[in-house]
Amino acid sequence: KRVVFCPDNEINPDNINSKEIINVLKFFNNADLLIHDSQYLNHEFPAKKGWGHTFLSTGLEAFSSINLKQLALTHHDPIYSDQTLLENERFAQEWLQEKNKNIRVQFLKEGQAFDL
Repeated sequence: KRVVFCPDNEINPDNINSKEIINVLKFFNNADLLIHDSQYLNHEFPAKKGWGHTFLSTGLEAFSSINLKQLALTHHDPIYSDQTLLENERFAQEWLQEKNKNIRVQFLKEGQAFDL
C-alpha cells in the first residue's frame, strides 16, 4: 500500500498548471491514501497566496486529475468552526462525486485511523 503525506504544499489558482505542480501530482498518482494540506478556501485567494497552503477547490481540481483511492484533507485553518469544516468536507465529497471521481475524501479528525 502507498501512503503519501504532504502538508504545507501550496496548490493555488495561479500555479495549478505549473511544471512543479504537475510533477508533484505525478508523485501522488496511484496513492492508496493521500494526506494533504487544505487550509484555505478559494475565496481567500489572493490574500493568502504564497503562505504555503493549498486552496480547497483548486486542490480538488488537481487531485481529480490523478488516480487516488482515498484523500484525507488536513491542516485546516483554526479560525474555521467545526460546522464550517463539516460543510467544507461535504462540499469536497459532492464536488468529486459531480466529477464522477471515485475518490473517498474526508477531512482529518484527531485520532482518526484508516483502512488501506
